[in-house]
Amino acid sequence: MAFSGRMGLALDLDAVPVAGDGEVPLLARAFAEDASRYLLEVAEGDLATLSQSLAGVPHAVVGRFDASGRLSIGEASVAVAHLGERWSGGLAW
Repeated sequence: MAFSGRMGLALDLDAVPVAGDGEVPLLARAFAEDASRYLLEVAEGDLATLSQSLAGVPHAVVGRFDASGRLSIGEASVAVAHLGERWSGGLAW
């Protein structure tokens, strides 16, 4: 949605639920995918209902879309348009 909607996205990777002691590196929180993890785009007004539906299942709000046009993770920030160009360009060596 950030690419096509030309929106910004602020992520809080510290909010990603992790098992055990919580000592999971930032890159692992961002890119470790498996069949039990899903990223949902949910309207703000539907969060409470979704949270009730997921009772007993580890879940969290890990980001919010905004009008900045930038992807922000902590202090780091990059233009979403730049990321979209790189993603759609593939490996242009």
